[in-house]
Amino acid sequence: MRRLLPIFVSVALLFPLSAFSSILCIPSDLDEIVGDNMVVFHPNLADSIGAVAGALNVLLDCTTPTLVYCLESDIEFCYPAQYEQGPDIASQEIVWILNNYYPAVPGMPSELSTDVQRSAAVQLAIWHFSDGIDITTGGSDPAVFAAANAIIAAALTATPPSTPTSLVLTPAYSTPVMPGTEVTVTATVYDQNGVAMPGVPISYTITHVGSGSGVTDSNGQFPVTWTESEIGYDVITFTVDYTIPIGLRWVFPGCQDLVQATTEDGRITAVWGENQPVSTESSSWGGIKSLYR
Repeated sequence: MRRLLPIFVSVALLFPLSAFSSILCIPSDLDEIVGDNMVVFHPNLADSIGAVAGALNVLLDCTTPTLVYCLESDIEFCYPAQYEQGPDIASQEIVWILNNYYPAVPGMPSELSTDVQRSAAVQLAIWHFSDGIDITTGGSDPAVFAAANAIIAAALTATPPSTPTSLVLTPAYSTPVMPGTEVTVTATVYDQNGVAMPGVPISYTITHVGSGSGVTDSNGQFPVTWTESEIGYDVITFTVDYTIPIGLRWVFPGCQDLVQATTEDGRITAVWGENQPVSTESSSWGGIKSLYR
């Protein structure tokens, strides 16, 4: 992040909250946002006064403190502002870095002695993959740049984990059945690459009947069979709760993109009922798809 640009607009009107979206609130106090972040120097950062490098202190939904990193080194970061969720991060290297170094993993990279240095090294490594900045030689603080280059080298050989991304119910469309009829609905959980995920915890609730839970089988499936109640019109709701990997992008028009640096909880639900198509919804965080390429 090279420049910090105050903006004076009524940002609350730009991104109204919907039922399934979150916002990221950037405070008006620059010192609060930046904290103790380092100013680093390198000719390829193209800023003679140095670049502020490190995680930024912001508020999820304007209430919960969280940390983010910048994705561009040469675009203004705007404040105060309300950022909305943006397109997914395309670089698996960036997501891997965020999941394996500060603040997600305290004390990493371990060769640096302070979190301020660790945060700066992580930011430099992110800029390498997002902007193509070459920091292989030179740079001040030398220890921070050496650590950043080690992070870059490690990220090039990384394999990202799978995360639940979609919940598919079959049959896809329900038809009316008589009370006393046996009904089976199968839920299948897929990851960001469209691969079925075994061993994923899943729960369900059936109106007029009851509830239960279990895990998906070796094919990523979880079938539920019940007898249609005397009342009829039973509706089954499947729920998958999971931890969303670090890497959500936050955007504000004309300003620097930000990337989530801490984990949050996610939820996917799918509803199946008589004579209606399957309805799939997510919690405010569950809309994240394909975090990894």
